[in-house]
Amino acid sequence: MWNQPLQQRLTTWRTFRDTLGNKTLHDAIHATNDFWNKLPIDSSYYRYNHPELWPGPWELLQENYYDNIAKSLGMLYTIALSKHGDNIEIDIRHYQSPTSIHDVVWIDPGKYVLNWDLDVRVNTSLQLENYSLVGQTTATDLLGAERNERYSSNKTYRQQGAFRP
Repeated sequence: MWNQPLQQRLTTWRTFRDTLGNKTLHDAIHATNDFWNKLPIDSSYYRYNHPELWPGPWELLQENYYDNIAKSLGMLYTIALSKHGDNIEIDIRHYQSPTSIHDVVWIDPGKYVLNWDLDVRVNTSLQLENYSLVGQTTATDLLGAERNERYSSNKTYRQQGAFRP
């Protein structure tokens, strides 16, 4: 999917999200994790401490440039825009320790953790309290009406400085 033209990427992503409606939340989360773990990851591109400048779902696919934050955003948007996104809490949290950085998707008050590694983690053993939470945002914050209005023009989005120089 990742090397398809934009319209095909959007169609493929939409078709994938539609398939999630037939799955349990547990299965939808695992399918979403598998889907987004196939993308090519590049070096840091988005700033973790400026979620107001992160791309919306369609801009993410339009730019087609993925770092760890973009991967987390893709996972979050996929679940949030599926039938499973209505009644669950979805956050992106940025954890930084002396040896690693994680931008994770935190679903259903932390029960599921995506993008910690290649597998979905059920949060019964992760020692997340050992990490400093340095940034957090929710699906509602990212997909709210005010935010969607800001992304009506890619030109406007670029002028806001969401991309690193």
